[in-house]
Amino acid sequence: MDVGLPALLGGIVLLYLYDSALLLYHDEVAFETRKGGIVAGGLVLELGGRLLFVPNPLTPHRPLYRLSWLAAPKPDAGGGVASLRRLAGRLSVLAPWSLWLLALFFVGLPGCLWLSGSHAALLAWLVAMYGSILAALGVVVARRRRLALTNRQLWSLAWDALLCPPFALNLLRKISLEHSRRLDLRAVLSDTAGAGASVSLARVVQSRIATSLTFAQAGGDQEGALRGAMAFYRRFADDAV
Repeated sequence: MDVGLPALLGGIVLLYLYDSALLLYHDEVAFETRKGGIVAGGLVLELGGRLLFVPNPLTPHRPLYRLSWLAAPKPDAGGGVASLRRLAGRLSVLAPWSLWLLALFFVGLPGCLWLSGSHAALLAWLVAMYGSILAALGVVVARRRRLALTNRQLWSLAWDALLCPPFALNLLRKISLEHSRRLDLRAVLSDTAGAGASVSLARVVQSRIATSLTFAQAGGDQEGALRGAMAFYRRFADDAV
């Protein structure tokens, strides 16, 4: 058991991080939110021309979004902080389940195996784990209309969570990511002017745009779009100082 437990926990951690990670395109950023505001954090690595983003593994209860910094503001926008807060309110009922599952996997499992080591303890943990996942999925099904989830999305969430239980830790994140396409990064930043995390994100975007400009054809449409985006994010960061 002493040899098997580290390997088991290591496998759970790897599966959890694999499911959490996002492979971003050059014009995308990812961020978490807390109480409707942006939370900077996560690990970003360059991987074959793409950016690998790994969110904070200790915060599966926070909504996660991926948005394009190159997209022009949507004319019908309501995709700012008000939208984030509405969704956060709808997802808040899942936050305790996310934290409970995190505790079950990384506190409960080692505890029952180290302190007891019996088959009965492991069976009790398995029952608690699958029962918690089913309860969390039940909450999602009950609120599917408020969360604007299709049948296909529901089946996908359930399949992932039940087939590979560590994936259930990202249940809340996956739902918030489904809503990313309805949000506007420029609107979100404009609504959070002065917030430190928003300014940091705007400066990260500026560095990404500067890199993209080195590859853009001079005088082309892409260069024009990049320079327009640079002007917005630079103005936002400078006005916030």
